[in-house]
Amino acid sequence: MNWTIAKQQALKLLAQQIETHEIPAEQLAYLLGWLVKAKLGAATYEIIGQHSPQVKHVLAGVYYSDLYRETVQQKKLTEIIERLNPSETEIVLLKGSAIAPIAWAPTYLRYKADVDFMVRRKQLQKVHDTLHELAYTYKKPDKIKPFFDDLPPTNKEGQIEMVSPTIDRVQVEAHTEIFLGHVQRLTNERIEEELWERKVPAENDQLPDGLWRLSNEDMVLHTMVHTAINHQFDRNTCRNMLDVLRLDQALDIDWNVVYERVVHMRVKTAVWLFMHCTASIFGQVPFDDVMAKLAPSWFRRRLLAKLITPAKVLDLHDIMKSKKRYALLLLLIDRPADMFKVLIRLPWLAAD
Repeated sequence: MNWTIAKQQALKLLAQQIETHEIPAEQLAYLLGWLVKAKLGAATYEIIGQHSPQVKHVLAGVYYSDLYRETVQQKKLTEIIERLNPSETEIVLLKGSAIAPIAWAPTYLRYKADVDFMVRRKQLQKVHDTLHELAYTYKKPDKIKPFFDDLPPTNKEGQIEMVSPTIDRVQVEAHTEIFLGHVQRLTNERIEEELWERKVPAENDQLPDGLWRLSNEDMVLHTMVHTAINHQFDRNTCRNMLDVLRLDQALDIDWNVVYERVVHMRVKTAVWLFMHCTASIFGQVPFDDVMAKLAPSWFRRRLLAKLITPAKVLDLHDIMKSKKRYALLLLLIDRPADMFKVLIRLPWLAAD
């Protein structure tokens, strides 16, 4: 039994690339367990389960757990937004909060570990005060201090990570920028102000009006860069690949514009590796031409293949638990001069 093909078929079903069919009984237990680990349990229940009562029976607990989780997250986020008042505070929804209403329906089919949004740097104190008023506490108190003179206590990247006081412990992350980490801070061209200029109204009927999201191209770019650099192709990678493919189906995305922004930011290698793994797993992708133009040298591709491959992505391999993650981060940097910048700051990189 070829489990790689079985996993690919399941993902293609969720990507709406092939017609839904029932999973063979001998594959069911393992494959459903794998999909749950990949944070695709609720989506599998809804999309594949409509043709398989057995899938619905097995995944009912996961489905209703994710439905509850989404309901609580939306309620908490609504409370925070109403306190901040979108007419006074520009709020840009990020990651799952922005992607789910567009690419997944209903929104709880897209698992969200936390609630992410971006505000202007000058508004972060207001967010901090609002969360304190609502009795939120720091997720990692020992990692919080006044890292920046003009910001309230934040983590070292200048973002707030706090959790609700209720038993569900909803995690809220307020960002002042979306491309975080020492690698990106030292090596990539910054485009923060451009992101604000290109923002568009958010599509989320379950939240108050007046919210924003990233532009179409910026949303997929953020997903790809965040997966490669911040999470180094962890267990959420298959879900993020589905996000990009389903966003492409739902939105008018100009992949040539994405290419131009990737080159400008100097994240060609990171985005190429995401695209390469996605194309190898799904076969049919909308960015073939762009991927070919982004491909790094033969030698670099050989080195990357020793660390991240489509097979490892399907196996939910987590390189972040290994020291090899530092080699991956260095190889994802486009320019040798920038690699050297990061290498001489390895103690900071190790703490990232």
